[in-house]
Amino acid sequence: MSAGRPGQQQTIAYATQLQSVLEQYLSSRGNTGRQVALGVHVDPATLSRYRHGERLPPSEFNEALQAFLTSKGLPIPEADYKRLTQLHAGAQAASLSLTHQLALRRQEIHELEAAKKGLAEDKRVLREQLDECARDLAALQDRTDRELDDAAARYRTTLEELDAVRRHMTDVVRERDELLAKVRRLREVEALAAQRERALHAAARLFCDQAKDIDTYLQQNEELTRQVTTLQQQNLSLLNEQTELNRKYVAALTRQASQTPAKISGWGYPHIKEPGEEYGLPPNDSAFYCLGVANVPRRKWLARLRRQS
Repeated sequence: MSAGRPGQQQTIAYATQLQSVLEQYLSSRGNTGRQVALGVHVDPATLSRYRHGERLPPSEFNEALQAFLTSKGLPIPEADYKRLTQLHAGAQAASLSLTHQLALRRQEIHELEAAKKGLAEDKRVLREQLDECARDLAALQDRTDRELDDAAARYRTTLEELDAVRRHMTDVVRERDELLAKVRRLREVEALAAQRERALHAAARLFCDQAKDIDTYLQQNEELTRQVTTLQQQNLSLLNEQTELNRKYVAALTRQASQTPAKISGWGYPHIKEPGEEYGLPPNDSAFYCLGVANVPRRKWLARLRRQS
């Protein structure tokens, strides 16, 4: 385009954006502008004029370029593509070329017809959706009515069950109070049992101590029994000796009494010893034991013996 031509600035802005969009594809190894021209079905020279702002491409060029780059795996980003179409539309609107104006108007008519068809399709789809929603709403209303009836029945059943649960809770609370009372009594019994157990342990310890004392007493008793047995044996020996001594003493008294004159009222003879003195018995009133004779002082026994004689 020549300088100062209407829409030139807008065309250059579009060309700049187009060059920026193609840069990503052309920067890859092996990709050329000729491939892009073949992909969008234009001459390579015409594509070069588009890129340098010498000529404004038709409206379908942008869609063809996006389809080609997408097939190559490098689609134009949405924001860049939107800006590219806006710059193209601005350049067409600013250009005084009848061809561009006519293309722009055709594009607008095409867009309006597409929008009209889209609106008609949307209206049809919306009508279908409305009809379907109406049917769904009616079905939902019926289902809601049935569910409400079921819910009301369940609600009444729930109320009855709730009353039953409340009565059951009352019984449970009463049983709980009874159990708590039993637990308190049980704790008191446990405390009493523990006290009695401590008393039993104390009694057991006392019993063990007493058992030990009893064992000690039994041992002492056995020792005393042995000592008593020993003493009894010794006493028996002494008794036998005393019996023999008394027998000898009685025999001596009997011999002496047979040898004494009958008319003597007292001993009075210094050469005659009192009975028992020859055996070493004490002469003064000490008691002695004689089988069959009471334990009396010797002199008194002798006096009684004299009276009897």
